[in-house]
Amino acid sequence: MSDNNKSRLLVPGVWFGLVAGLVEGLGLQAVYGYGWLTPNNVRAGVAVEIVWISALVNLGLFLLLALFGMLLQRLLPKLEVPKLLVPLFVFVACVDWLALSGRLGPVAVLSLAAGIAVTFNRWFQKHVPDTLNLLRRTLPAVVAIAVFAFLAIEGTGWLRKRVATAKLPPATPGAPNVLVVVIDTLRADHMSLYGYGRETSPHLDVIARQGVVFDNDISPSPWTLGSHASMLTGRYPHENGVDHEVALDHRYPTLPEIFDAHGYRTGGFSANVYYFARRSGLARGFLHFDDYFYSAASMFFRTLWGRIINKYTPDSPRFDELYARKRAPQVNQELLSWIDRDRSKPFFAFINYFDIHEPYLPLHPYREMFYGVSTKDAPPSIDQRIDRKEHPYLYRVSHMSPQDFQHQVDAYDGAIYYVDEEIASLFAELEKRGLSQNTLVVITSDHGECFGDHGLLTHWNSLYREIVHVPLIYYWPGKTPAGVRITKTVSAVSLPATVLELAGIKTDVAFPVASVAQLWERPGVDPAWPDPLAEIGRNLDLPESYPAYQGWLKAIVDPQWHLIVSEKLPPELYDWNADPRELHNHAAGGDEEALKTMSTKLWNEVASRNPPEQVAPNASPVASIRK
Repeated sequence: MSDNNKSRLLVPGVWFGLVAGLVEGLGLQAVYGYGWLTPNNVRAGVAVEIVWISALVNLGLFLLLALFGMLLQRLLPKLEVPKLLVPLFVFVACVDWLALSGRLGPVAVLSLAAGIAVTFNRWFQKHVPDTLNLLRRTLPAVVAIAVFAFLAIEGTGWLRKRVATAKLPPATPGAPNVLVVVIDTLRADHMSLYGYGRETSPHLDVIARQGVVFDNDISPSPWTLGSHASMLTGRYPHENGVDHEVALDHRYPTLPEIFDAHGYRTGGFSANVYYFARRSGLARGFLHFDDYFYSAASMFFRTLWGRIINKYTPDSPRFDELYARKRAPQVNQELLSWIDRDRSKPFFAFINYFDIHEPYLPLHPYREMFYGVSTKDAPPSIDQRIDRKEHPYLYRVSHMSPQDFQHQVDAYDGAIYYVDEEIASLFAELEKRGLSQNTLVVITSDHGECFGDHGLLTHWNSLYREIVHVPLIYYWPGKTPAGVRITKTVSAVSLPATVLELAGIKTDVAFPVASVAQLWERPGVDPAWPDPLAEIGRNLDLPESYPAYQGWLKAIVDPQWHLIVSEKLPPELYDWNADPRELHNHAAGGDEEALKTMSTKLWNEVASRNPPEQVAPNASPVASIRK
């Protein structure tokens, strides 16, 4: 094949690949980044880097088609391949653009794209030389636009961070670093630290003996977005407005915004790129935030073609980030690289490990390390009223044999051990850098997990203890006491007030849930303390038999009782001390006095936390924080 014939095929491939990709990237950013057509679709989010990523992916796709055309031209020399290939490029580009909104079904997209391609082809066959010449002449401009898009997006991001860091006010001399570690989906009672029958957390056990452990920390929400939003704002979900696929808005300042206003570099590092992400509003206040696009697979997954492949292939490990997830070592590396870039200012970092989230797929040998190791507890029975088509993963797990289901629990426990080792590695790296003595570390989780408890699987489905009881450790050598365990029920919503107090930062921002530091600083005092709440809105993505499918749920936990109320279901009341698995519902057994008392507590607590009027969507409370 002559160079001229190759050019006639490669030039259209490059031209259409870049143009299709740039338009796709802008469309994805509008639809899934800004939520213009999908305001309630946080999970599918993207960020502005998708513009050049989509251009790169489409360039590869169209070049493959061009190479196929070159092969066809070699096999059939008399065939005028450009006359066939350019209309094909138009068809593929139209499929790409028409599918962007997600509003059209596959039949409609293919039909419309075919119609446009046929109409174009009628015109094109009469203007082949002129069209190919136009593509050749304009290709340098298209390439220049693509290169400029890449440089502008990456360069602007780099410059913004540099300028913002340079403008930080001076921090208080000797201000400590603060690191919050969230182990996504970690239920407290699967840690050896909390009495589990398997040694799943040996390194955390050692860390805990050098710090303060809370035995009864209650998560405000049984899923990632709700819980993280509360930990970052110090407000419950019904206050900060977060709900099912509803992002955090600007009504309350976030913890990183407050640290930023006091001279801290702020960094977020997320492995749960579905909900602890920029699209969910949780990156607000972080000067640096790592979530999407952490690997080539992640980049491809968030382009349109990656979404299509993921959606229309059978339920199996593929490009889905639940399978090909960012693992703890990568999160550690992102954090440490960021710390090393600038040691002149204290840092506030918030990291999320995703390794123990379902599907439970820790690396070998962690996946099998607990096979055959007794937990002393037999797996509970599971509600099998789950639709295969709507919930393929839950259906598959709920219909496993008892042995196979036990292996799911084993893999989950192995994943805990894996993360435990990675936390030990992170601590060793902080020690190497001389940061361990002046860094306050908080280790916790956003929610727990169900393994047949109450007939349920995974989370985001109810407010039982196995989902809302999470670990909590405060560790700061020489500043927090060693070996202290606090049994009082506390809320994870106390995180902002606590770390700000320990860091010595005074702010005018009000946090209704006070710092828990007073519980170890004044151990003989039992202050009036609000009982922790937990809540979730209705979730129609669940099986119909699951509680949260029926409507919203709210719960309150005091030193003895755990009350759960529902929009439609009868109340449930458990004596969690005597019945930690919450098998006996006292609300159904006639304990009316306790039910009445807890109900009054719950609704008084909810009523005392009415949110203020919503501020303008783009307003920022930072100005009111900075001094």
